[in-house]
Amino acid sequence: MQIWLKRSHLAEVQHFKAYLFTVARNYITRYLKQTSRLNITTDTDNTGLQQAVHSVIPADQILADKEYTQLLQQAILRLPPQQAEVYRLSKQEGLKREAVALKMGISPETVKVHLALAMRSIRSFCLSRMGLSVLVCLFIQ
Repeated sequence: MQIWLKRSHLAEVQHFKAYLFTVARNYITRYLKQTSRLNITTDTDNTGLQQAVHSVIPADQILADKEYTQLLQQAILRLPPQQAEVYRLSKQEGLKREAVALKMGISPETVKVHLALAMRSIRSFCLSRMGLSVLVCLFIQ
């Protein structure tokens, strides 16, 4: 949808495939940040709040989030052990490159390389499984 709305600017885009990937990545990042803010535990103390949040988020969107999370987990499981550990420490635990390097006993530059390879592998795995139809659906929402 965003691309259609900005179609007048497409003539200026030299590499459409890269532009499309960037727009999709930015949209997905914003979407995941928004949904993570609304993520609420299943505690019985906040049942009313949970119902309010679930009434705001459509059921198909919640289901899609679960599917994307499963897809990401599958991609992480396919990584070599060193890359998976670097990804986990860096992206899931939020450690800085130097902290990951210290914890794993490797150089920060090696962490950088492993993380780049892991991200490339995860991106490729997810894109091959998601297909164009999912990306189109993301733009329509």
